[in-house]
Amino acid sequence: MKKQLFTFIAVITTGLAFAQTIPNGNFENWITKSFEDPLYWACSNDETHGNGYVANNAQKTTDAKSGNFAIKLTTVTNGTDTAGGYFADGNPGNPPQGGMAYNQMPTGFKCWHKYNIMPGDTGLILVQFKKNGALIGFYLYKIFGTQNNYTLFSPTFSPALTQTPDTVVFAATSCNFMGNTKKFIPGSTVTMDSIAFTGVSSQPANFNGDFELWQTITRENLVGWNCRGTVKTTDKYKGTYAVELITDPPGFGNNQVNVGGFTNATNGNGPPKGGSPYSTQTDTLVFYYKYLPANFPSYTDSAEVNMSFSKNGSWIDGRGTRLGPVIGNFQKVEIPFTLSQTPDTVMIDASSSKWPAQNSYIGSDLIIDQMYFKSQKIPISKFSLPASGCKGVPIQLTDNSANMPTSWIWITTGSTPTNSSTQQNPVVTYTNTGTFNVSLQAKDSFGSGAYVTHTIVIYNNPVVTASSATVCAGSTATITAGGASTYTWSNAATGATLTVTPGATSMYTVTGTSAQGCSNSATGLITVPVPVSPDICMVSTDSASVNNIIYWDKTLYNNVDSFIVYREVSTGNYKRIGAQHYSMLSQFTDLARNVTPANGDPNIGSYRYKLQIRDTCGNYGVLGKYHNTVYITTNHSGAYNWNSYLVEGSIQTPVSTFDLLRDDNNTGAWHAIGFVSGNQFSLNDPSYSSYPNANWRVDANGFNCTPTARLGSNSTQASIVKSKSNITNNRNSGIKIANETFSVYPNPSTGAVNLQSDKELGMVIVYNALGEVVYQEKIAETNKTIDLRNFNAGIYTVVLQGKHVKLIKE
Repeated sequence: MKKQLFTFIAVITTGLAFAQTIPNGNFENWITKSFEDPLYWACSNDETHGNGYVANNAQKTTDAKSGNFAIKLTTVTNGTDTAGGYFADGNPGNPPQGGMAYNQMPTGFKCWHKYNIMPGDTGLILVQFKKNGALIGFYLYKIFGTQNNYTLFSPTFSPALTQTPDTVVFAATSCNFMGNTKKFIPGSTVTMDSIAFTGVSSQPANFNGDFELWQTITRENLVGWNCRGTVKTTDKYKGTYAVELITDPPGFGNNQVNVGGFTNATNGNGPPKGGSPYSTQTDTLVFYYKYLPANFPSYTDSAEVNMSFSKNGSWIDGRGTRLGPVIGNFQKVEIPFTLSQTPDTVMIDASSSKWPAQNSYIGSDLIIDQMYFKSQKIPISKFSLPASGCKGVPIQLTDNSANMPTSWIWITTGSTPTNSSTQQNPVVTYTNTGTFNVSLQAKDSFGSGAYVTHTIVIYNNPVVTASSATVCAGSTATITAGGASTYTWSNAATGATLTVTPGATSMYTVTGTSAQGCSNSATGLITVPVPVSPDICMVSTDSASVNNIIYWDKTLYNNVDSFIVYREVSTGNYKRIGAQHYSMLSQFTDLARNVTPANGDPNIGSYRYKLQIRDTCGNYGVLGKYHNTVYITTNHSGAYNWNSYLVEGSIQTPVSTFDLLRDDNNTGAWHAIGFVSGNQFSLNDPSYSSYPNANWRVDANGFNCTPTARLGSNSTQASIVKSKSNITNNRNSGIKIANETFSVYPNPSTGAVNLQSDKELGMVIVYNALGEVVYQEKIAETNKTIDLRNFNAGIYTVVLQGKHVKLIKE
C-alpha cells in the first residue's frame, strides 16, 4: 500500500485473527498513540500511526543546522506496506488546496538539508503559488543520492513569478509520490532545517521554517481493525464505546474526498487480502448503527457495509448493504447470506460514504456498534494466567473468550479481591501459598458459556538479606546478599556478592529471586566515614587550679582514631595543643604552656577550647563548638566577679547556677557561701576580712559529663557535674599551695632547681607542656637539687607531695 501525500488507498491489517469471530466487534478496545508534529505543518505521522505503524516517519531531531531542532523524513515499512515521510502546509495538487497566506513575490527559496535516497527512488521538494484559488507558479525539485552533511540548497524560481500570490503551498517528501513514477523504497531519509523564501522582506506568518516549534498529537486506534477517518465515541449501543466514521475533505497530495472507514483486510502492493478466518456457509451479519448523511435532509449520500468471502486466497462471494439516515436511537441491521461454497476467510469493511465520493458528501457521519455473526452466539469461555505466582504479587487474569462476550464472572478462591470479579481482565493477589483454582464464565446476549477452570501455584517470596560494610573513601568494599537463588543489584551487577569502590556513603538495593521466580528486596549500606564535628561536654580548671581540663563523651562517635584538642590563641585563631587516642580516657589536661600568646594558665585568664575528630581513615573533621572556661577575679575587698561560661552558637549558657566557694584556712576544705543564676557574674563575701588565709573560686553547675574509661579497663570514671574556675586569694595571684611545707627555687630557673621540705620529699614528677613525664624520682631526703639544664626552655609542672607547682625553665 502507498497511502501517502498524493494518493489514498485502503488501509492495512493489524494481523489479528479470531476463528469465527469478528475482531473487537463491540469496538471496546482502543490503543492511544501520541506523536509530535511541527507546528503549522501537516505531516505523514498521523497517517502512519493510523495505519498501524509504530515509528514516526516525520521526526523531530536535535541533529539541527541551527537552533535546537530540525525535521527528518523517513520511508518506513509495516509488513508488506510502505509509507513515505512528508510535511506540507497545504494539499499539493492541480489545483493545490489549502496552504499559507502569502503576498510576497520571492525569487526562490533556501534550505539546509542532508539525505540518503535509496537507488531508484527520489525525494521531492514542491512549491506552489496560488492567487484567487488558481495556480500561478509550480516548482518541483528532486533529491538523489547521498549527502551526509548539511548543504545549502538555494534554487531560483524558473520561470519567475509574474504576479503577487495570495497563498503558498510548500511540501517535502522522502520518496517519489508523483504519478506513474512513484516509488516507495524503505530506508530513504531527508533531513531539513532553516527553510526561507529569498528575495522578499518577510516570510509567511507562522511559517516555522526553522522547525523550532512542535506540538503533541494524540490519536486513538481501534484494535483489530485498520481505520481511516475514525474516532472513538461514547455514543454507543452497548458497553462503553462505539466507532464513528466521518467523511473528511481531501487529504494532502490528492483531490479525493477522504471517506471514513474501517476494515479487517489489508491492501499492500496488490488487491485486498488478509481478513479473519471464517468457515460458515449460511449465516447473518448483525450490527447497530446511526447515520447522519451530509446535507440532511436533502441528502444524496449513503453509508456502506460490505463482506467479501474467499477460499485459498481466491474470492468466492460478497454481500453488502447501503445505510440510510438513522437519527436518535440505534437501528439494528441484519445481512443474511448463503454462500455457494464454504469459505475460509471473510473481509469486512464499512465506510461513511458511498463510492465514488463527492465533495457534497463531506461531513457524513456513521456510528456502528456491536457487530457480530449470528453463528457466534454463546461465548466460548477462555482465559490465560501464569502457571505460578508469588504471595502478595498481583496476578493478571486475561480473558481470551470467543464470540464477543459482554460480561464475565470470575471465581478466584483465596484471592484478593475475595472470590469473584466481574471485570473482563481482573488483577488478583494471593496472601497465602498453595495451589488455587481460577474459573471464568463468559456471557453475552445469547447466553452464558460454560465455566472453564485453570490452576495456579502460589509460592512464598524469599527472605532476602544484605550485609553492610564500612570502608575508607577510595577503598574496595564487599557486601553479600542471601536468601534467594539469583540476585540483581541496583547498579545492575548480578550475583550474591557486590564489590564496589564508593566515594561516599551509598545504599545498594538487591533483588533476590527464588527458583520459583518469586522475588524480594533488601538494602545493604556501605558507609564511607566522614568525621563529624564533635561536641565538648565541659571545660574546667582542675581542683588545684594548675591546668584546664576538657571533657567529652567518645561513645557518641564511630570510626574515630583520636580526638584533637585546640585552644584559641587569638581571636578566632585556634591552635592544636594535643590529642587523645580513642582508646584513652575522654578527657584532656591542657599542659601546653608554650603555645602563645595565651598559654593556657587558668590563673591568668579564661580560655576557649574546641575538639576535632581524626577518623580511622585519616580524615580530619570540622572543629566543634568552643566552650569557654570561667575565670574569677577579686578587688581584695570581698567582691568577686567572673565571666560567663560560653558555648559557641548557643543563645543561653548551659550553667544553671554559680556557687561562690571558700576554703577558709587554705586546707582544701571548700564550702559554698552563696550562689546566683547562670546569667549572673558577681557575688560578695561579707566575711572576707575574717579569713586572711582563705581561697575562693566559683563552680558552674548544670553539667553531667562522664568521661569514658580507657578501652579494656574495668574502671568507671565518676560523673563531672561542675565546671571549676581558677582559685584566687588575698596573698598572691595564682595558685596557693595548701600547707606550704616545701619550696621550689629558683623559679624561673636556668637549670638547677632546689627542692626543700620539712619532711621527706617523696615521689617527684616533672611534666613538660605536652603532659609528657620528663623527670621522675622517689627522693627520701628533705633536700634535693635536680638538674634541668638539658631541658628546653618553657613551662613545666612539678608534682611534689601531691601538689602542682609551675616551673619556668629559661
